[in-house]
Amino acid sequence: MNYHLTNVTLTTDNTIEGMEKIQALWNDITTGNLPLLCDNEHHPIENVTPISCYSNYTSDEKGTYDLTIMAETLDFFTKMEEKIAQGTYLLYEETNDEGNIEACTKQAWIRIWDDQNKQLIKRSFTKDYEASIPKAFSKDNKAHCYVYIAIQQ
Repeated sequence: MNYHLTNVTLTTDNTIEGMEKIQALWNDITTGNLPLLCDNEHHPIENVTPISCYSNYTSDEKGTYDLTIMAETLDFFTKMEEKIAQGTYLLYEETNDEGNIEACTKQAWIRIWDDQNKQLIKRSFTKDYEASIPKAFSKDNKAHCYVYIAIQQ
């Protein structure tokens, strides 16, 4: 049977076990076991990028939440820029010169949690989005991470 997923959701948390579940999900997506970014014949789908959506928080980053990996077109970023302009989201951007996407993503979240702990931002814990770009897909051969945090107004 031929089918194409547009998203896949996992309920998890930020424990070691939760991070292992997330890593396993991403492995299934990047290898094509879950045809989110490729067709049934493992050919990449053009003009689609993976976006992580964090939602259904039971409390905050210390509780459970849903992680949805979505196949989005590039207009996703335009829509997020509009939400930033409206004041409902903040953008945290990180790069890693060595191309280490995990370190890049971790640094973005450390900045967010640090700003939150210092009360520089007040998160709404509704829906947050993350786009991590491996160096192989970037124009400057660096890893990039963009995290869009929903904030209270």
